Amino acid sequence: MESGADLDYSPVLDYSPIRSELLIRTAVATSPLWALSVPGGTALRRLGGIVAEDAAWSPDGQSITFGRINEIEMANVDGSDPRKLASLQGDSIYLRWSPDGKVLRFTFCPGSGSSSIWEIAPDGSNLHPVFPDWRVRNDMGGAWTADGKYFVFRSIRNGRGSIFAVREKKDLLARTIAQPVELTTGPMSFTTPVPSPDGKQIFTEGFLDRGELMRYDGKRRIWEHYLSGISATDLDFSRDGEWVTYVLLPEGTLWRSRVDGSERLQLTIPPLRTGMPRWAPDGKTIAFTGLKPSETWTIYQVPAAGGETQQLLSEKEYYYGDPNWSPDGSQLVFGESNSSPKAIHILDLKSRRISELPNSAGLFSPRWSPDGRSIIALTANMVPNPPPAKLMVFDLGNRNWKEWCETSYISYPEFSWSGNYVYFSDSTTGFFRVRRGSNKVEPVATLDSPGAIKQDAFWYWTGLTPDDSPLFLHDTSTREIYALDVDLP
Repeated sequence: MESGADLDYSPVLDYSPIRSELLIRTAVATSPLWALSVPGGTALRRLGGIVAEDAAWSPDGQSITFGRINEIEMANVDGSDPRKLASLQGDSIYLRWSPDGKVLRFTFCPGSGSSSIWEIAPDGSNLHPVFPDWRVRNDMGGAWTADGKYFVFRSIRNGRGSIFAVREKKDLLARTIAQPVELTTGPMSFTTPVPSPDGKQIFTEGFLDRGELMRYDGKRRIWEHYLSGISATDLDFSRDGEWVTYVLLPEGTLWRSRVDGSERLQLTIPPLRTGMPRWAPDGKTIAFTGLKPSETWTIYQVPAAGGETQQLLSEKEYYYGDPNWSPDGSQLVFGESNSSPKAIHILDLKSRRISELPNSAGLFSPRWSPDGRSIIALTANMVPNPPPAKLMVFDLGNRNWKEWCETSYISYPEFSWSGNYVYFSDSTTGFFRVRRGSNKVEPVATLDSPGAIKQDAFWYWTGLTPDDSPLFLHDTSTREIYALDVDLP
């Protein structure tokens, strides 16, 4: 399962307290940390051997706090003497200190598709979530006003990000906190807020989340609208090639129609969000990944003709996704988050028994081959130094894994209609394929503008039509910087 949606990527992580340097990273995920002098800085200064997902200066400017999967650490301002502050089962991002330096707040992402805001003292004590109802919330980011009286943050409800503010108690380490107040309304979504130094404004990026579906014409070597360019992602086609199912963005609802766009039918309604639908071989059922409020992503199914959705897995605490049918329709293979997956699983739909593929720890994004003889999967994004991505194949006959190919990055692998190739993208500029029996990666198509792929709930989706034409959702969202005037008592 691809993950990471709704996490706003910026190379700039923090501004030093004396406003002399920017703290930056050089990659979307885990990256070395650098300092850049401003204004007019041209040379980067590496901060020791620190490799992290996010980081922040302490208010006195004498140390750096940084987060990466499963831990938060602190180091001297030059990156020396790193020491562990806390251990967690997930990512720690959007690190921000209170103005007095008594509390560090951060967004905790346990790899379940959810996020919540936590806090900890400088000595590593008193680690706890900020809001008592954190299990039914989806909060992230945030910062204090300069006087420390308010904390503003982003909360995602039904796919839309709103800005909230909460008044702080005098004792910042108290385990109770006032009820947050929503500052923004309407269809526009907002990213992580930044209060102005005088506390009279909040700066944020607002956007209307839209895209247009594109198909690559290999003969003419051009991209063209598909399904009239609707704002949809995660397409999958029935075995006879007559029907298509997709997720409408930004609503997150599941639909199906004929491939010419006729006979459209909505299959799910909010607040259930959906992703990665797959047609059953008999065309009667669609399995998909779904998310209900207060729960985690898991596996559902719904009749293709419409009807009641059915949750197939009872587990509510762990992230499951990427359901793929066996060719006979009797089983579903599915995976976990790409951060630290424990196994590839198979669900027998008749007995409801779940088994694990042997030696599948560290693998995700499974796909069942059309001939039913094998299952492919990707190596997960390991830290602190991610290796090149590997496409692995499991032979269901001899029950062994084998490396198929290796390249810099693999996203959304997809078997060709015949099963002779696996297509994939690098999530930025290109589409590729590799032939069965070969490890040579062949280029297929190039995007005209890097970064044009629209991000959905599971990273940057790409797909394949029944004639093996690449698909992607072109980002047509509108993004602008807003200054919200606020009067905080």
